[in-house]
Amino acid sequence: MHNYKFIEHTADIAVELTASTIEELFLCAVDAWNKAMLDAEILYDDEKIKLDFEAESLEELLVNFLSEINYLFLTKKWFCTSAEDIKLIHTDKYKLTARLAGLIVDNSKIDFKEEIKAITYHQLEIKKINGKYTTRIVFDI
Repeated sequence: MHNYKFIEHTADIAVELTASTIEELFLCAVDAWNKAMLDAEILYDDEKIKLDFEAESLEELLVNFLSEINYLFLTKKWFCTSAEDIKLIHTDKYKLTARLAGLIVDNSKIDFKEEIKAITYHQLEIKKINGKYTTRIVFDI
């Protein structure tokens, strides 16, 4: 189980995430990105994309993962409706594979709340507290 809540931040969007597992934390981050962009929920998708990432830290992996989702939206208008099958392995580096579901959107037909310019490292630290993973993410708008 995972949850998120938006918190006050000066000019950007900040969100606190909590999850039982690190994989759920990444799912929660996608849900929060989605909700920051759009009030309504898109209940269908027409395309699945597989992503593979490698990073030195969990924080770097999370930023890279969300940045790719954001990049797909900004450059191709491909909106990620959900993430599935997130697998994380730690050997010498952190490795992530995930499947994203989404669709090409027409901005003239969908009213987006915000356009996220970037996923930041500001205040980003993934911690395990009382058996739950937590972090704070700031989206630059």
